[in-house]
Amino acid sequence: MRAEQVTRPLIRKVEKFHSSFNAARFGSLRDLSGNPYEVEIRAFGNALAVKNKSPQLRGKQRVTGFGAVDAIHLDEMLRWYRHDGLKCSIQTNYGEMNERLFRQFAAAGLVSSGSSTTMPWMDAIEPNQLSSGLNRGARISNI
Repeated sequence: MRAEQVTRPLIRKVEKFHSSFNAARFGSLRDLSGNPYEVEIRAFGNALAVKNKSPQLRGKQRVTGFGAVDAIHLDEMLRWYRHDGLKCSIQTNYGEMNERLFRQFAAAGLVSSGSSTTMPWMDAIEPNQLSSGLNRGARISNI
């Protein structure tokens, strides 16, 4: 049996599949009569964000396919979630994390879970807090 090497193109293919799968499964819930889970799916650049307002699915606020080029959409994306009092998890694409993006995430109140190579980020701010009220210098001075 021949095993394929794990290459960047293969990783990108898996990330794209993961993002499409996440959109499809929540799209199925959104398409139920009356959208009982109040699912919304929205693109922010290349990133795909899924939001729902169901108490049963509260932990499923996810952003997949987030790359460095999508950083310009970060504030708008976080406002989209926080407007409804929701926190989200953001998965950055493999190899896309850099110091500038790291600092931008930290300044926005996100913390790294550091649990995988895709570097998921969790929203650490209470949704009703405004990011402009943070002491950004203190939060990122030791990075």
